[in-house]
Amino acid sequence: MGPLNEVMKERMANERWFQSLDPSLARPPWTSLGEFLEFLEHRGVSPNIASFVGAETVRVHVLGQDDRRPTARELAQMQDLVRESMRDGAVGVSSALAYTPGAFADTDELIALAEAAAEYDGIYASHIRSQAAQLLNGLGEFLTIAREANIKGHVYHLMAAGERNWPKFDSAVAMIVGSQQAGLAITSDMHPYLYGATTLQITTPQWTRDGGLDAFVARLQNPPVRKRIIEEMRTEDANQENVWHAVGPEGVVIAHVDNSAFSRYRGLTIAEVAADLGTSPEDAILDLLIAANGSVSVLYALYGPDNIRKKVDYPWMMFMSDSPTYDGIGDELIKSVHPRAYGAFARVLGRLVREEEAASLEAVIHRMTGYPADVFGLPERGRLREGYYADIAVFDPDAIIDHATYDEPHQLSTGVAHVFVNGVQVVRDGAHTGATPGRVVRHQGTATPVRSSH
Repeated sequence: MGPLNEVMKERMANERWFQSLDPSLARPPWTSLGEFLEFLEHRGVSPNIASFVGAETVRVHVLGQDDRRPTARELAQMQDLVRESMRDGAVGVSSALAYTPGAFADTDELIALAEAAAEYDGIYASHIRSQAAQLLNGLGEFLTIAREANIKGHVYHLMAAGERNWPKFDSAVAMIVGSQQAGLAITSDMHPYLYGATTLQITTPQWTRDGGLDAFVARLQNPPVRKRIIEEMRTEDANQENVWHAVGPEGVVIAHVDNSAFSRYRGLTIAEVAADLGTSPEDAILDLLIAANGSVSVLYALYGPDNIRKKVDYPWMMFMSDSPTYDGIGDELIKSVHPRAYGAFARVLGRLVREEEAASLEAVIHRMTGYPADVFGLPERGRLREGYYADIAVFDPDAIIDHATYDEPHQLSTGVAHVFVNGVQVVRDGAHTGATPGRVVRHQGTATPVRSSH
């Protein structure tokens, strides 16, 4: 959401989510990340707001959607944009290396951006380059960036994706623990589901997405290029991440196709869609992406239950939804979203803590509250302490539970009675009060994360 240039503003103004935000807005009225956060606060939000600055955002700001290395001057400009956002209160700089154009960044570029964030005691957080076949290489790159930039590091949803990669998870944990023992401040987070969710685009080779969405869709419609794409989708490349090879056509479930003519495929696997269309799974993927102008969201059968239970008890493991939030009304109800949007934290407390006893309630609550506030440098937050902001959730540990499922995801969790944000009640007896007391919470230095032999 920032910092934006004029081209980025124009592109954002044409996106459906922005057009539904406020009919009176012709284009984003903010430029910097700080201005965007203040825009939300002034508009009125129920939760507090904090943010990283995206490495991809500053890359697009300077280089656009192109797959190329920045010049020395361009890299310095990108570093300055990170510094500007850190002065705005960003928690740090984050990367999403499994997705384009973020994937176009090399290790040296990411080290340079992390160094800029480190000047302000920030954090480098990353959706690492591979969480499947090249998991250990992707994690190794992440640890190199943290070490070379002398910065605290956070791995987004540490996991081994795809059943054949599950045995790599223990080695990944050993790498993190070893780096902690060597003096690096490394943390991670998780969500408690067997399926992940993201775009169908990532089943195609990375080069197809060079130049942005329009160029991507045009390539899918060019017969010779399409033939090459399908051949590469069928051939595993050890140097490039593709979860398609980790799960196959039976492991990809359609959540939403941004074309009503294909709404009948919601909840079906790619294998079932291909059978209905009378095509190969790869052809079915490309046809769906063309029909929806690239906008197809899917669920991937990625995670092992044993690895999920292990992660809950690691003292450096936090928790996440890894999801946008939804109103659960109107047009949103026709979308088959991931249940984590409604149930992630309640599922950890109700199923993994209470039912499976994978970790103690006290330890998990700390790693949902005080611990992330310390690690991410959010002052006077995360604890019931005199002089702190009154951000309080009142729940019944014997009753809290998630209800959202893959088939019926738009279901609220239960067991949370009251929620206060900055001392104002936003949930009373399980119902939203309509209050919007959320504030921008700016990074102000962090505590050193725990290190453990776990």
